[in-house]
Amino acid sequence: MKSGRDPEAAADLKPAYKLIATTTDHLEAKLAARMRREQATHAVVLTNNPPCDYEPYGCERILARLLPSGAQLTVYVRDDDGQVRLWRTYTGNGKAIA
Repeated sequence: MKSGRDPEAAADLKPAYKLIATTTDHLEAKLAARMRREQATHAVVLTNNPPCDYEPYGCERILARLLPSGAQLTVYVRDDDGQVRLWRTYTGNGKAIA
């Protein structure tokens, strides 16, 4: 899985969230969509970039809304020096899901 536009990633979201590029373009949001489709409650991902922190709709700000209530997505990041570190575990509240 990689970043890049995938309109299907927002197919089951509330209308306002379908208009946010983060929900269709970013790896973390696309993984949240996959978790929704597959009814997964836990996932772990290793990325080469930390989740974005854009105002007001970056992954850091909305990822919990994109995850089903209680689902957890743990993100690890590989730094420029090759070290892998835990970024954060996001716990879903499902507020963006239709």
